[in-house]
Amino acid sequence: GSFDLEMQAFAGEGFGVIFCNPRGSSGYGDLHRQLGRAFDGSAYMDILTFVQEALRVCPWIDGNRLGLTGGSYGGYMTNYAASRTPLFKAYISQRSTVNRLISYASSDMQGSSAGWPSFGEFMDREVERSEIMGMEKVTAPFLILHGMDDLRCPVEGAHQLFVALKDSHAPDFPVRLILYPHVSHNQPTELRQQQHYYAAMLDWFRKYL
Repeated sequence: GSFDLEMQAFAGEGFGVIFCNPRGSSGYGDLHRQLGRAFDGSAYMDILTFVQEALRVCPWIDGNRLGLTGGSYGGYMTNYAASRTPLFKAYISQRSTVNRLISYASSDMQGSSAGWPSFGEFMDREVERSEIMGMEKVTAPFLILHGMDDLRCPVEGAHQLFVALKDSHAPDFPVRLILYPHVSHNQPTELRQQQHYYAAMLDWFRKYL
């Protein structure tokens, strides 16, 4: 694999980094990388299975101090997992998709309502399938990092995620939203912003894991 600044940053601070290629990702052939498997629960189950196996073979990993983070699709999976498992004790969702209706209208990966009996039915279905649903089930501290000029996952999604977590939890529930101006669908590249971005992630996991 290639050098990855994010993984190196966590490892350099003493965190163990677990990374895998779940179904829907590349590396294991055409069948494995079918995109539907990334969103039908297959990838989620692969990640949980991989983590459990890592716990089994690496006794130095503390299963009570696991965090989960990812960007773009990894942010989607972070949101997805957060409402479905108590396994992780802190989350960092980066530049994630949150509400499919936002993607439908505003993303550079627009969807389509063609073929639905009515637009209302399409809207109901898209919200029902969105990661924003079930945020009241999140049980662990949640940090949201997002670029304000993101065209792939518009920043409105980050606002919705933050407000949903605030509204559905007690006032002292740890949730934080950090937005980066002039940053698109990537991590910041400007040095001061990049330093702030990585410091925010490391501080979050240091505090809550």
